[in-house]
Amino acid sequence: MVIEEKQKNGAQLFFTSNIENYIIKGELTDEVSPELVELLHYIEHTTQDMADGCKSERIHKMQKRICSIKSSEEVSVRYMQRWEEMEMEKEAARELGLAEGRTQGLTEGRTQGLTEGRTQGLAEGRAEGRAEGRSSMARLIDKLLEENRIEDCKRIAKDPEFCQHLMEEFGIE
Repeated sequence: MVIEEKQKNGAQLFFTSNIENYIIKGELTDEVSPELVELLHYIEHTTQDMADGCKSERIHKMQKRICSIKSSEEVSVRYMQRWEEMEMEKEAARELGLAEGRTQGLTEGRTQGLTEGRTQGLAEGRAEGRAEGRSSMARLIDKLLEENRIEDCKRIAKDPEFCQHLMEEFGIE
């Protein structure tokens, strides 16, 4: 793995792709400054013992600042307030997400239910209409046969308007 080093405004910039893992493990320590190696070790294990074992004055200053921040009551209070705010924001976002999910679910459920209801209603309506139609037709044929109107029986099979006329004539719905 190659470390690409560039100069920008007098500062050295290192462009790595997960290279800190190689440096921390000691695989590339010869290719970078010892201070960077110490810094990466310190970042991975930010403890007083780690800082005490470092030669870099910058790391010692960082550790002192970290300790002062951690021991500051004001920082502690602000940290807790921010933590509480974040928890409340997270809970509010969760509730909003649940509400949106419920609304979307209800809308989709209603749409699906209406579609299924229409389909089922149409099927049931058709079946009921066919049954009523057969029943009405059977009553009409019975009436025609009682009156020995055989030719009319034959004609109703081919002429829907004549069939309707006879239904009305005999009072069949």
